[in-house]
Amino acid sequence: MGLEIAVRFGKPPLQSDVEAELQSVEGMRPNGSRGFRWESDELEGFFTIDFVAPEKQKKKKPKAAGLDVRVPWGGPSEEITLLIQVIESLAGKGWDMSATSPSLEGELRESFLPIESGWRRANVEALIGFANQDEMSIRHRRERFDDADPARVEVLDATRMSVESDQRVIYQGNCAMRVAQAFQRCGEHRLAIVTAHRVIQILPDESFAHILLGISFGALGDSETAIKCYRKAIDVNPEGQNVDYAKAMIESLGGTA
Repeated sequence: MGLEIAVRFGKPPLQSDVEAELQSVEGMRPNGSRGFRWESDELEGFFTIDFVAPEKQKKKKPKAAGLDVRVPWGGPSEEITLLIQVIESLAGKGWDMSATSPSLEGELRESFLPIESGWRRANVEALIGFANQDEMSIRHRRERFDDADPARVEVLDATRMSVESDQRVIYQGNCAMRVAQAFQRCGEHRLAIVTAHRVIQILPDESFAHILLGISFGALGDSETAIKCYRKAIDVNPEGQNVDYAKAMIESLGGTA
């Protein structure tokens, strides 16, 4: 599961008015007939916003009773910051709005900032759970999930895959690296280090795992250890695609490759 937020309007506005506000957000795009999705390749972020219709809906000028928002676990904090801005922008239109979520305590009305702390706590807990499993990855998505709504893109926080036995170790390592990156995106670098070490235990020559260690040690201010990690990334795969990045990071930290 991911972060689920139920936004509800006291008096349902025209759906077209809500659509116009959402369409003004960079990265927001239609997601089938049910709503919108926001995507950012730069942040590796995405979430969906689905319209909730009133019990009695008018066909000519449909209204929106609310919005159901879903954010898969493992995203960057910038993603949640933007989502809060979107919700507050809607509230700024004068619509009577409330927001509830299983990850939050009580109903939000005057301020939606608590969404960030609720997301962070639940997100880290979910990532720790993923880090302790062998067959789960995060932040997958699939196109055209609903045949009756072919433009729909469904976002998934987790997907279980069938993996051949001879590829299972590599798959487990790739999953763990994705979790380590997710920890990094939400600022949990110590947990990222623990997860990246798990990768190295099963795949000692995986250069990107050493890169991840370098990133987190650098973020924690331990430049000496970060340089060692980047050098190790080069040593285990001198011809690999991570070499140039590792050398650049070593130089940025005052070392020599």
